[in-house]
Amino acid sequence: MDQLELACPFCTGRIQATAATESRVMACPHCARQVTVPASPLDLTTSLATRDFAPSSPNCLAEPAETVSNFRGEPTPLRRLSPQEKARIRRRLHLALAVICMTLLAITLLVLVRLRP
Repeated sequence: MDQLELACPFCTGRIQATAATESRVMACPHCARQVTVPASPLDLTTSLATRDFAPSSPNCLAEPAETVSNFRGEPTPLRRLSPQEKARIRRRLHLALAVICMTLLAITLLVLVRLRP
């Protein structure tokens, strides 16, 4: 029988399986978790965990970008916000939300007062 070498998706340990165990569940000898052996349409001779997957798009990056492009296409450097800047932005957002809610409440009250018989 053909021996297949797979990698456990939980512990990445090597698992030896036979072709007869395709599409069946077996226990990993390393972590004892249940692993499903894939069916034969896949190439079972190599492990999915050890394959080199080429990026399907040039936008797939292995490392985080240090710059982004703005709407004009100019590169803009990324930076982390300091805690003071985060607090300032959070206060401004809370203030804007409060103004929007108070405006909606005022409009609702005006409509209710005018519709009152």
